[in-house]
Amino acid sequence: MGLGPAGGGDDGKDGGGGVLRLTTAKVPENGAVKDSSGLPFGVTVQPFKPLKGYPLDPLTQLEAADAIARCGECFGYVNGYCGFERDGWICILCGNFSYWASGGGGGQGGQGKARYRRNPRRNELPELSQPEIEVEVAREIVTVDPRNPLGTAPVYVALIDLAAPEDTLELVRSAVLAAIEAVGPDALFGIVTFSTRVGLYDVQGAVPSVRHVAVSQHGPLIMPLEDALPQE
Repeated sequence: MGLGPAGGGDDGKDGGGGVLRLTTAKVPENGAVKDSSGLPFGVTVQPFKPLKGYPLDPLTQLEAADAIARCGECFGYVNGYCGFERDGWICILCGNFSYWASGGGGGQGGQGKARYRRNPRRNELPELSQPEIEVEVAREIVTVDPRNPLGTAPVYVALIDLAAPEDTLELVRSAVLAAIEAVGPDALFGIVTFSTRVGLYDVQGAVPSVRHVAVSQHGPLIMPLEDALPQE
């Protein structure tokens, strides 16, 4: 979650800026100011850039995003640029006032008052004191039944347009092969190609195979895809 000011949240020594990096050192107050300035304005976002102080180990338990207060109007996260009052805060994005919630759980629930209103060291909270922080939005736990993988195993499908240039297709082939190796043995992986016909690739079996389904002159396929490559 990037909350940095213009130019990013790093100290600039690496020359890369933060997760968010603006094309200008100042942000226009409104659209009219931006248009009258005649200057190009944009934002470069690097959502997966490693942040200082956060380990790269994916098994590290990060703080849950539910613990961070969110705006009741635009759902933006609270940050150090917001306005704070005794019973709530003013969102810097939309100007909406949100109360420190008192029921339920997380930043919008029972922990709201303890984390923000009743916390004498509130200003030291990472989401309020740091320009960029990293939190865990959700952790997915998948239990796979080897005897019945359909419906229990994660499924990945790669859609490939064969009308692309040959050099592009070569890069796509390398990327798909790397993806098949990376998804793990419990995952189901399929490949669907399309051009003048649709190709269904079975890469899970001992011998990979492909079945093609022609496209009629009127647009639809000549047969349903599930009939060309049954799942059972």
